[in-house]
Amino acid sequence: ERFAKFQTQVGQTRSAIQQTELAHLVPPGKRPKARFMNLASTLHWAAMVLWLLDHPAAKGRAVITPERLQDKLGWLREYAADVARWGACQRVVSIGVTFMNEQGLSHGAAQRFGKLVASELTDHASRDVAHRLTTFLKQSESQLRAGERLPLITEILESSFGLYKQLERQQSKGGFTSLLASFGSLLRPTTPASIRKAFSRVSVKDTQAWIKTHITETLTSKRQAAYREFQSTHTRATKLDATT
Repeated sequence: ERFAKFQTQVGQTRSAIQQTELAHLVPPGKRPKARFMNLASTLHWAAMVLWLLDHPAAKGRAVITPERLQDKLGWLREYAADVARWGACQRVVSIGVTFMNEQGLSHGAAQRFGKLVASELTDHASRDVAHRLTTFLKQSESQLRAGERLPLITEILESSFGLYKQLERQQSKGGFTSLLASFGSLLRPTTPASIRKAFSRVSVKDTQAWIKTHITETLTSKRQAAYREFQSTHTRATKLDATT
C-alpha cells in the first residue's frame, strides 16, 4: 500500500513537471510489460531528487526556485526512509539476478551468493530478501547431481528468440516457419568448419522431413489458404451471377 501510493505520486509528478523548467527531473518512464525493470531506475531517480532537495547549491537545481522545487518534488521527503530501504532491497535483488545469470545453479551457489551480497545488507528488509534468495539457492542446489550446473535465468533464451526474429525479418510476425530448423545455430559461434560438419551430419532430405513433420502449417500459409478459399468461392459466385 505504501509503495502503491509512492508510485501514484511518481506518475502525478511526471505529468506535472514534464513541460516545465523541472523537465530534466521527470521520473523515468514505465515499461508496462516489464514492471520489475521499472523499479531500479525509479528508486535511483528518487534518491537523486532527495539529494537535490538537501543540497541548495547543486547545479541540477540552479534554474529552479526553492519554493518551486519544494512544491513539485518536496513530497519525496516523506518517503526518504522508504526509498533507502527499497533501494537496499533492490540492490540485493540486482546482485542476485546478475549472480544467477552469470553462474547459474551449482553446488556452493548459496554460499558464494551470501559472500557477494554481504556488504549490501544494511537493514532488516535487505537481510530478509537476501535470506530468502539464499534459502532458495540452498534448496535448489540440494537437488543437483554431483558436478551438475543448471541455468536459472531465461535471458539467454529470450535473447535467442530476439536473434531468431532478426533472422526471420519480415516473417517474424507470422509465427514459426521452416527457419526454426536453424535455431540451434544461434546458440554457438558459426564457422565454415562447423557449417561443413553440420551439412555432413544432416542431409537436406532429413531437414525437409523434420520440417514437414514438426512444422505442418505456419500462420502465413494458413492466412494465404484462407484468402485463396475466399477468392475461389468469390470468383465462382461472380461468374454464376454473370451467367444468370
